[in-house]
Amino acid sequence: MFTVFIPCPRGLENVLADEMAALGITEVKPYDGGVGGSASPEQVAEANLWLRTATRVTVVLNEGECNHIKQLYDMAFQVRWDDWFQCSQTFRVDANVDKRCGESREFVNLKVKDAVVDRFRQARGERPSIDKRDPHARVRVHWVDGYARIMLDTSGEPLFKRGWRGGTGEAPLRENLAAGLLLLAGYDGSTPFFDPMCGSGTLLVEAADIAANLPPGRYRQFAYKRLLPLQDVRVQRYESRPIEQLITGNDRDSHVIRHARQNLRNADYDDIVLTSMELSDLDAPANSGILVTNPPYGERLEDLQTISRSYPAWGTWLKQKMPGWQTFWLTADRAMPKGMGLSPKRKTPLFNGALECRLFSIPMVSGSARGQSARESMRPE
Repeated sequence: MFTVFIPCPRGLENVLADEMAALGITEVKPYDGGVGGSASPEQVAEANLWLRTATRVTVVLNEGECNHIKQLYDMAFQVRWDDWFQCSQTFRVDANVDKRCGESREFVNLKVKDAVVDRFRQARGERPSIDKRDPHARVRVHWVDGYARIMLDTSGEPLFKRGWRGGTGEAPLRENLAAGLLLLAGYDGSTPFFDPMCGSGTLLVEAADIAANLPPGRYRQFAYKRLLPLQDVRVQRYESRPIEQLITGNDRDSHVIRHARQNLRNADYDDIVLTSMELSDLDAPANSGILVTNPPYGERLEDLQTISRSYPAWGTWLKQKMPGWQTFWLTADRAMPKGMGLSPKRKTPLFNGALECRLFSIPMVSGSARGQSARESMRPE
């Protein structure tokens, strides 16, 4: 069994912990920004393939209290690196260092690199080379608050890079965060799904993957194939299931919709319905379902002021067109629900990169239920 640490977007730790437990990973424990656990070689491979909210899967090779760079060097030197990769292979070191450690990230990278090389020289009489672009092994160091982890990355490229996205540039919503929003919303494919501001289609692809029970990593390769203890591991075959409920998206920008259509095609979801309409002209695609969206929100004050002028219209549309739907809105503007004239049932703190956001849960009660609720509120105690 390996000790693993699996980072994720901040705020999704408990969601990721549930995903890991579902794969059979044991001793699951959430931390700030990730989840630890104990996994077999097969579970490491399956975690790379199946975890929807993970950023990467790392194997922890040494960890403990660390208050000086010499301690960190010693921790790295203690690792039997030649059990993991060969002298003929290449590696690189990437450190995440707290300023309170008193050392720069570059110096930490250098000292850990020296420890790896020195250990190889002692054990094998030769050393592996550095390759910063495409190494066989990626050593990751996390040294924060006087505690250090030395890890090997089994993923390679971050797991939010699913392999289907076309050349549309950096998406405003990374795929693993999008999947986390869906799981927080309780989406499992058994109800209709709608994203009325779908942009390049990230939420639509992730929703379709969940509905079809397909692994998000099916289009890509993983770094564990280059590591000695994991290179021969095979994952179990998987079977998709038919998508039985409607998945649909809309964006007012027809240029963006073309990108969304191409991304959906790349992910083999040609039949997802896309429209390009103003929100006020949209009708509900079904009588009920789950709406999750990442509306535009400006980081600059002038952009936020412009966007916030649309909030009343968004609220009117929800009230008139979306009764019976569970709606979820990710935004950095905490005043958005009030601007829409609605009260959220729940608000979940999340981070979209470094930007602090909230996922607002705003259920839209159907007309008959709304009337019933009003009548009940008039009854005497």
